[in-house]
Amino acid sequence: MQTLTAGERPQAAGPEPGFLEWDQSTRFAGLLDAGADTVVLGGHRGMGANAWHPSAPTPLPAPYRENTLASFQRAVQCGASFLEFDVQITKDGVPIVWHDNYVVFGAEAAPTSRLIAELTAEEFRQLAPINATSAATLGGGAAAAGGEEGRGDADEELLGSSPTFSTASTFSLASLDSAFSGMSGGSTLSLGGMSAASSSSALSGGSSGARRLLRKHRNGEPAVAHEPTLRPWACEVEDHFPTLAEVFAAIPPSVAFDIEIKMATPNDLAVTPPAEVERMVSATLAAVEAGVAAYGPRLVLFSSFDPDVCLEVKRRRPDAPVMFLSGGGVYAHADPRRTSIPAALDVAATGGLQGVILNALALQASLARVGQAHGSVSSSGSAGTDVSPCCCSSAAVAAAAAGTSGDNWVAAARARGLAVLTYGLQNDDPAWVRQQWSLGVHGVIVDDVAGVAAALAATSARC
Repeated sequence: MQTLTAGERPQAAGPEPGFLEWDQSTRFAGLLDAGADTVVLGGHRGMGANAWHPSAPTPLPAPYRENTLASFQRAVQCGASFLEFDVQITKDGVPIVWHDNYVVFGAEAAPTSRLIAELTAEEFRQLAPINATSAATLGGGAAAAGGEEGRGDADEELLGSSPTFSTASTFSLASLDSAFSGMSGGSTLSLGGMSAASSSSALSGGSSGARRLLRKHRNGEPAVAHEPTLRPWACEVEDHFPTLAEVFAAIPPSVAFDIEIKMATPNDLAVTPPAEVERMVSATLAAVEAGVAAYGPRLVLFSSFDPDVCLEVKRRRPDAPVMFLSGGGVYAHADPRRTSIPAALDVAATGGLQGVILNALALQASLARVGQAHGSVSSSGSAGTDVSPCCCSSAAVAAAAAGTSGDNWVAAARARGLAVLTYGLQNDDPAWVRQQWSLGVHGVIVDDVAGVAAALAATSARC
């Protein structure tokens, strides 16, 4: 964690929340203590999202494949206090780490799209980049440090059999008063009506190299042939896509997790079907409890853009930290609880959640409205899939916060006993991170972990 002492941090407008009463909280008090004189850095999908931009001729640089063990380990080495990553549930009930709504593979002329819910865990494992066998070892090889051995080739076939996985050693910490246990999985099912054998063959692709992992600008809909932003998805440092169990095994328990339960429901669906909430929440909680039981106590923060998911996690685990993710009007959605920060504060406060995780672009837009912006409000923030610019104009974002300035958002949250985190590409600006600290923001989720951590460390050294 980076401690900032350059100025007096403002006091909350109301009583400080009693975060330190939570189980497991002492190992991550900088985030949970609303009065702490720190800004806590979280690594967004590890070392950052592999971002796409619709107007760029090529994808933005992606040194580390997002949401992989190599990316997570490097983020911790660079100064992240916690890791933010996305969890989805496979067709056979296994929690895996993956962000996008759709897995897209094949050739740009004939792409195939599958929801994670349509893939079994074994089929998902076949998405491992073929050059992952030469990527970082879990013990921290040259690739984990950014060495040349970890570089991939954009022309290589990206789909193939999974590389051998060896778990990291178990780390010893004092056990919790109540141990967690148990995780159940379902039976292996077929992919979209295909047999297991044929679906595996479709994913593995063969020796022609025609089957590659692809990505596009927005991932809320299946890919179409020759879509302009559909491109091969390659990274310099490759690694396989892990299960949640593998993440618990590989990352020391001293590192906290922000597990976003990633729902792939369409934006025009106002309320997620209860059965889907049940499917996602039950499997995620079981895997987390199994991971804690096997590898030692760790702070696990749950988050989701779906308010019903947040409320269900809190109902089942009253002592668990849960925070509601809000786009603050940056993303269009049929559920009004998702489209304004005042609504997000209401969801969190009335639902007994620990706080909110706000979109940094929305916060900047509100500051610009009252003449308090740090620089200009950028249009290069996160998108509906968090890999591209926002889908609404700054005016729309500001309208979603009508009558409320950004500093009041933070103060209002603190007054209601809520912690505040932010996310978005804007958080890669260290000066903006410092400004958020002055507003009372408790933590920031960043993509440029190394750059922001180094800048904040330099600030602390000068004070």
